[in-house]
Amino acid sequence: KIQSPVLSNLKLNWGAINAKEVLPRHIPDLFKGGQIIVTGRYDGAGQQKVVLTGTAQGKPKGKVTAYRESSVSYYGPGFYGSRTACGETLSQNTLGVANKTLPCGTKVALYYQGRKVTVPVIDRGPYIAGRSLDLSNATRLVLACTDLCTLSMRLGP
Repeated sequence: KIQSPVLSNLKLNWGAINAKEVLPRHIPDLFKGGQIIVTGRYDGAGQQKVVLTGTAQGKPKGKVTAYRESSVSYYGPGFYGSRTACGETLSQNTLGVANKTLPCGTKVALYYQGRKVTVPVIDRGPYIAGRSLDLSNATRLVLACTDLCTLSMRLGP
């Protein structure tokens, strides 16, 4: 039974991002257990912040957890025993991701088909266009991700 929304009057602040073709044009109220999916195109590079704001029971509310869909691959077996760019020795049990821009040690929460794991950035990569992360093989196995998968990610635990 729907009694009242968790957040109403939702607005996205794109900051320095030049967003276009954004759908939905009007973001509907958010109810407990619901989700909001926003699609569109943007220009710009590097880390950017998008803030979702709204009201809860008539009071402003600004902290909302956002996830980004990411195309990922994995690496590992050929690199076991080698040191990562962050100084760690890679093994078959190493949980982590490679990313080109996030600082070493940054925690990244990953979600794939009902599975969740939070891991640190341990290396640099991927070096294939269109991919935002390389998973260590151990991380890939925890998520039951195939060679390539599309998952949801966010920064922080």
